[in-house]
Amino acid sequence: MTPTVSLIIPARNEEKVIRNCIESLLNLDYPKNKLEIIVSIDGSTDKTLDICKEYEPKIKVIGSSPKNCKAEAINEVLPVAKGEIIGIYDADCIVDKKCLKKIVKRFSDERVSGASGTVKSIRSNILSKTISLETCFTSFLEYSLSKLGANPHFVGKNMFIRKEVLEKIKGFNEYCFLEDIELSLRMKRLKYKVVFEPKAITWQREPEKLSSFIRQRIRWSRGIFRIKKLKRQSNLKTWFSDLIHGVPYYLSPFGMVIGTILAIILFLNLPWLFVIPLILLFSFNIFMIVYSRVFYRESLKDLIYLPLWFLLNNIYSLILIPRAYLDEKRSKKIRW
Repeated sequence: MTPTVSLIIPARNEEKVIRNCIESLLNLDYPKNKLEIIVSIDGSTDKTLDICKEYEPKIKVIGSSPKNCKAEAINEVLPVAKGEIIGIYDADCIVDKKCLKKIVKRFSDERVSGASGTVKSIRSNILSKTISLETCFTSFLEYSLSKLGANPHFVGKNMFIRKEVLEKIKGFNEYCFLEDIELSLRMKRLKYKVVFEPKAITWQREPEKLSSFIRQRIRWSRGIFRIKKLKRQSNLKTWFSDLIHGVPYYLSPFGMVIGTILAIILFLNLPWLFVIPLILLFSFNIFMIVYSRVFYRESLKDLIYLPLWFLLNNIYSLILIPRAYLDEKRSKKIRW
């Protein structure tokens, strides 16, 4: 099976990274007559458009006025995409040469409507190395859920959907700013099957400055709040699924709660029976983080940044999420 594939890259002011992304896509081990690459230039004010134009006619470059969100930039070019399968990448991605072949194989099963692959981090400084622990764990979690028969969540890049399905469900949601998660939930609700292919690998750049990390997490949180406003059907199964997908973000606050309980138990000389199950659960999660690095053959040296990851996630949970909630209440403009 060699279906036609359209890869869409929405880009705004990405002159520093877009060239590497395009080069990696042009180097994919996939029949060129079956592959279409479309870059949607969303009102860029730097040299992004000029750089992309250098690659015409090997790629299609579509310029437009600034959009409110990534979903809007993707939806605008969907009508001109000719592929049977639509793939989405961010402009800061570098895609493994064999990625597309590996993930397209999953569509040989006619029941499969969507597929996602592994995302790894480009590690350039302490902050990006710290975030790489989360990125690796998240990919492994989605792979594990897929093996158990559950639909994995898309993560915004290295994600593929049959075009006919995307047209039926009217594309990406332009309201919630977490168009990948919202699409995952919608496809799950509509009984479309999504799978995960661990050997289909792409690399992404992580925030290298604390200010970038803060903006990213506030945007994510506001996206979650907006998804909640969509009033999707909720039951015990969807609640449990949401809980599992959120494990990487619950882990740090959970560890802080355990530490507090431990301190109280030691101070009051209470029975340890109350805290042992929590310690075992926390230990299992730490084991999963370590094992995810082993599974993906990632450097174990980066595990030294676990304490910093816990700190960042506690900042995210205790400070940035409340900040995002207030921004959403005030209808503050979200920066894409």
